[in-house]
Amino acid sequence: MVDLMTFDPGWSTGWSAWEINRRRIVPIAQGTVEGGVEGFVGAGMWGCGGARMVVYEDFIVEPSYVGRAWSSEVIGAIKTARSVSPVSAQLRSDKSTLFTQKHTGDKGETERFAWLRERGFSGTPHELDAITHALVYLKRQRNRAALKQYWGI
Repeated sequence: MVDLMTFDPGWSTGWSAWEINRRRIVPIAQGTVEGGVEGFVGAGMWGCGGARMVVYEDFIVEPSYVGRAWSSEVIGAIKTARSVSPVSAQLRSDKSTLFTQKHTGDKGETERFAWLRERGFSGTPHELDAITHALVYLKRQRNRAALKQYWGI
């Protein structure tokens, strides 16, 4: 059973699926879906894995800075698919709350990806962003298993 599904929406949408129980957080699968909303729907992501909770990165599309129309379309598909189930949006800046980063921007991303790899995660940048959204969500929920497993608290 998928308890948590997270997305980093765009032309290349990163995703991760998680099983959550009282003692352990188990990353089940992760991947990248190409092709914007058509790829998202065509890959069967429409149902968001049947997850009990869905988290996605939300932002205002600013072509000169971040995102394109296809990012908004994928977000719209997620919201439509989850219209009767819990869904949580995170801002791009929320990724920096994963741990106390020393840098922002590209250097911050490199630092964050290194932190994730130290904890056994791997994948494309979009997959690592989806994983980041899962861990930020679990940290904010004060999930005891996640805090112990990934932060040693």
